[in-house]
Amino acid sequence: MNLKEVKKYIFRNSKAKVSISSEYGERIHPITKEKTFHYGIDYATYGKNLPLYPIDKGRVVQIGKDSVSGNYIFIKYPTLGIESFYCHLKSKPKVNKNDIVEEDTLVGYVGTTGSSTGEHLHLGIKYTKVYVDNEFSNWVNPADVKLKTTAKTKKETKFRKKCTYKSKLWCMIPKGEEVEYISKNVRKDTHYTYSKIKWDDKVGYVVSGNLE
Repeated sequence: MNLKEVKKYIFRNSKAKVSISSEYGERIHPITKEKTFHYGIDYATYGKNLPLYPIDKGRVVQIGKDSVSGNYIFIKYPTLGIESFYCHLKSKPKVNKNDIVEEDTLVGYVGTTGSSTGEHLHLGIKYTKVYVDNEFSNWVNPADVKLKTTAKTKKETKFRKKCTYKSKLWCMIPKGEEVEYISKNVRKDTHYTYSKIKWDDKVGYVVSGNLE
């Protein structure tokens, strides 16, 4: 899961600046100055308490607060086979244990609670199905996680069919992909819309409406 995907799903395409401030792996702890292993990736938000969302539809398996993680939340995603760990939240999560959360459910805000030097999200990922206290062996590098999420984007397209019209290049856009609309036309005779779009550095046409 790269930075672009984190911004797309967890920060829901926020235009605010977000960058990686600490990678997964061994590091010198910024507070204790001791060599430790960092079981996640930190994303700095430059003083902003940005809203946080689930990676995909899932269930809240644990919420809490401690002196190291601050306010935190664990969310399990059955379709992805992973759990995400958000910590240092500004305040208590906006959801409760066992709540079912959708992709657009607000779960909390970036903060600096616990052992932290500034506003940031610590993201941890593991493949186990149930969270176990003090279990570290199953944490994985979030950057190595391959997502096949069903999460929607702000510009979700529902175009699903392929067709040909006047020899133009028509394409089917996967659900959740972002596209840039160049122009839109409505064919009154067939009651469907075809749009010229730019997608993944390609220019093509997509259709929607009554194509059955």
